[in-house]
Amino acid sequence: MKDSNSEASPVPATARNVEGIVRLCEAEAKMRLSKLIEMRDLEFAKKLVIMSLHDMGLDPYTGRLDSGYGNTGVSNIKEEAEKEIFNILRHEEPDIEDLIIRISNRFRVSPQNVDLQLKGFEREGRIMILDKKVQLPLNFKRVRGV
Repeated sequence: MKDSNSEASPVPATARNVEGIVRLCEAEAKMRLSKLIEMRDLEFAKKLVIMSLHDMGLDPYTGRLDSGYGNTGVSNIKEEAEKEIFNILRHEEPDIEDLIIRISNRFRVSPQNVDLQLKGFEREGRIMILDKKVQLPLNFKRVRGV
């Protein structure tokens, strides 16, 4: 199991998680009418846990498992990308294509997802896109203290 930040870093498991996997193995063995847990029972439990993680924690923004998305419905990477976008906009008015490429490369997300995020901010009135330049609205800078 992997988190959203690295292809090789493990997701921490609690004793309760491990106990749950053991119970799944026991249940699979019982369905086979066996008193012994075999490797195939563990493989079944592993597949079930992975499917569950994907159903609950697969971030559509990054395509990776993300504990923030699984726990709150908001991707950790998406939140970090949003902070970075507004940090950039506080200091400059970048070309939209440049901003999309910068955020996409920095957070390893597709340019299409960054574009959708920017369009959402524009719909919400949080940014303006004029002549392919991205900027903060004046009232956003003053009122919200960005």
